[in-house]
Amino acid sequence: MDIETFSMILDDTYLIDIWLPSFRSKEFEKISCSKWAFGEIKEYVSIGLYPYHCGTLQDYCDIVNDFMLKMLRYSSGETNPKVRQIFNIAYKAAVNVLDLLRSMK
Repeated sequence: MDIETFSMILDDTYLIDIWLPSFRSKEFEKISCSKWAFGEIKEYVSIGLYPYHCGTLQDYCDIVNDFMLKMLRYSSGETNPKVRQIFNIAYKAAVNVLDLLRSMK
């Protein structure tokens, strides 16, 4: 699978239906962090595949798993609750992407 296909799958599965509520809403921060997290996952996978633009599903699983473990470590070691929440959201996004990739095998 190439990186463009992976990006489209994430967009279609997770991002296309996300709407941002009012800036004053409690959900705004969580949803905007989710959008950020999926963008970071795409970037991390792209860097992980470099210099190639495609890889096997196992390659994608390995890279996303590495991202997931990093986010877990960052959220566990962080003392600031807001920063911990951001990394926790990224961790949960990576878990969802990893589940999706594993179901495609």
